[in-house]
Amino acid sequence: MIAVNDAWRLLPFADVLWVTDRGWWDVHGNIPFAGERWSSQAANLSIDDDKAKWGRCEEFRLKLVVGCDGDSFCFEPGRIHYGNNAGFAAVNLALQFGATEIKLAGFDMKRTGGREHFFRDHPAPLHNGSNFGGFIQSFTKAAALLPAEIKIINCTPDSALGCFPFGDL
Repeated sequence: MIAVNDAWRLLPFADVLWVTDRGWWDVHGNIPFAGERWSSQAANLSIDDDKAKWGRCEEFRLKLVVGCDGDSFCFEPGRIHYGNNAGFAAVNLALQFGATEIKLAGFDMKRTGGREHFFRDHPAPLHNGSNFGGFIQSFTKAAALLPAEIKIINCTPDSALGCFPFGDL
């Protein structure tokens, strides 16, 4: 089970916490999460996401995978695509771990209950302006290119993400 960003508060028993953004770690880094903590090391270091040089990976117990722009899932070992959002990157990480069936929970892809994220909005100075249309577009493209043996099921009631079949946890 992979929790994304602040979802760890609802899923403290998750196996993995995935957070793409270095700023999130700066704000929340020393959290009481016992599972593995994963983030990305940008393939293009010109975008200022060189977490290895950042110097806090050991402090926050982060494992890094190479990440780069892309709106399809990357199957090259040790590399993921961002797909414009942390949820997409987390799904790609699950694929890197060898998952063949993935169940999505909390993938609203729209404002719900006046909030940007199902778990709550990020506190300042973190960003809350999600590009849901772009997120959906990346997932839709990636879904069309998935190998037949990979099953992704959206278990988020009333989700705007319709490119995967809906199901239950």
